Amino acid sequence: MNLPIVTHPNDSMLRSPSKEVSQDDLQLDTTRALIQNMIDTMHAANGIGIAAPQVNAAVRICIINKEAFPKRFKLNGSMVSEDIALINPTWERMSRKHDTDIEGCLSIPGKLGRVKRWKDISVTATLTDGTTVLFEAHNYLARVIQHEVDHLNGVLYIDRTEDVWNDRDHKIS
Repeated sequence: MNLPIVTHPNDSMLRSPSKEVSQDDLQLDTTRALIQNMIDTMHAANGIGIAAPQVNAAVRICIINKEAFPKRFKLNGSMVSEDIALINPTWERMSRKHDTDIEGCLSIPGKLGRVKRWKDISVTATLTDGTTVLFEAHNYLARVIQHEVDHLNGVLYIDRTEDVWNDRDHKIS
């Protein structure tokens, strides 16, 4: 089921930090339905990622499209072949290297901007089965994860850029 996407400037949900998801919450049908609906919504909107606040849910869940992962990327010992839900994700930079690239956002339709992000990060998150994972993300995957975790913290990419312009032909998160 496709959910409505919260858009800027009607963004009080987008500007508020999300709450942690408990292990008990992970077992709820409502949480499982939210995750599946987020995946459906992300694909319907041609997104590379989506965070729960973008669909009016104030919980620390984001979806990373399988296309954001490098080829042959293993997560928890298995090749990534489907979209991944990250629950309560956090990250830390692994180097001092930055990269500036173009980003967009499903919650800011038709706009793009250049954003400086860390190139190499270490990510900790819980998966839908309740297991905790720790993995490295580099380049594009690192950018997508940082963008989605920003959403969970109430930050939008426009807060991190000075140049925003109109464009409607890019896959965005």
